[in-house]
Amino acid sequence: MSLHLRRCFGPAGLLSLASLVFGSYVAACSSEQAKVEGGGSGADAGNGATSGGGAGNGNGSGGLQIGEGGLGSGAQNGEGGAGQACESSESQAELAPIYLAFAFDVSGSMGHLDCPFWNHDPVVKWTPVVEATTEFFGDASSVNINASMTLFPSLGDNSVKCDPATYADPDVAMQALPSAEFAAVLAAYEDEVGLSDYTDPVPIDGGGPWRGGTPTRAVVGGVLETLRPLRDEHPDAKVALVLVTDGVPQGCTGNTIPDVVDAVSAALEEDDIPTYVIGVKDPATPPDVAPWEEEGQRVWACGGPAWESGYSDVDTPRPTNPDALDNLGQIAVAGGTGEAILIDTGNPSGTKAALRLAIDRIRAEAVSCKLDRPPPPPGETFDPDRVNVRYDSGDDSVPLGFDPECEADDAWRYEGSGTDVIELCPTTCERIQQDPYATIQVEFGCLRRTIVR
Repeated sequence: MSLHLRRCFGPAGLLSLASLVFGSYVAACSSEQAKVEGGGSGADAGNGATSGGGAGNGNGSGGLQIGEGGLGSGAQNGEGGAGQACESSESQAELAPIYLAFAFDVSGSMGHLDCPFWNHDPVVKWTPVVEATTEFFGDASSVNINASMTLFPSLGDNSVKCDPATYADPDVAMQALPSAEFAAVLAAYEDEVGLSDYTDPVPIDGGGPWRGGTPTRAVVGGVLETLRPLRDEHPDAKVALVLVTDGVPQGCTGNTIPDVVDAVSAALEEDDIPTYVIGVKDPATPPDVAPWEEEGQRVWACGGPAWESGYSDVDTPRPTNPDALDNLGQIAVAGGTGEAILIDTGNPSGTKAALRLAIDRIRAEAVSCKLDRPPPPPGETFDPDRVNVRYDSGDDSVPLGFDPECEADDAWRYEGSGTDVIELCPTTCERIQQDPYATIQVEFGCLRRTIVR
């Protein structure tokens, strides 16, 4: 979403802003500038200004009234006579930037399918999660978002993978979206573990090079260190950590849920960096036949040649704990983002759709609805009563009314008692957050469309 600034057009411009009824507001900027106000849903054009400047004959009890008389300097309170129409002028400002740092779990439980863990199935976990994530990174609707990605665990022993410094250099550096680099890095990891050579159905390799362990505390600490300079450089930006994992912390000293909670809580309180958590659950029920017992699937190295005939453990396939990721919610709460977003698996298409919805929700929440009010065009003086805001999306255009109480739909106001920040009211904010193609037009020089009750 972007923000554009425009001064109202003259005689041929922006008639639609005065001819569209917005509940009940004082509107301005027609083909012949005049004060207009209405209390209902109709529109009534008069022959003169409704309040100063000429003799109007339009009453229009429920509608907008537009007269021929122009606005003078006192038009806001009805003292103007024949005046001048708005002049055109345009400038552009940017919304506060968004920086999302993804910590992405690539441990073997995401897709190794090592015996006897049938739930480590790349078809139901790794593949749909990666596809949804890379689509977000490469989607044109992700414009105006910056992102980075750090894979965890790293290669090496615990002295490496448990060290936060290992994750201070992301696998994909922070950059503007859309970008194909994220997909390339994840594809390279698939090459690393041999997943790109798999056929359908996926063979069991058992002894492949998937990375092991879940050093959550280390990766959180390392990624947060990369975000703190961004927070200092862009104090008005949305800067957040996004943790994507299918397991709870394990494998390192000082790597428990309380340890991670302490880290993300400090980041929120001291640096205003929230943490989102996306948990990838195990499939709810095992298959009728363990994958390694299917014909053509007995290619693995779990126990050497003796295992090639199949796994005979009576507990195969092993049950899973459906509540295993519930404790991830503590991390999300401490990070200021509510409950963790837990994604079901078992149906690849459903998993992919659910993960994309989760990421889109994070994107939407990252869009700020408080915009710095830019200065007026050069050589002009700012007048808080001559600022209008409009929401555009494609061919649709919605004029927003000024509502200090923020009780109306499609409305905005100044934040607090000043005029430096434009705040979109809640219903407007929610609508725009869900629209990646939204633009906000800020127009200078015309009387403000104020909602009256």
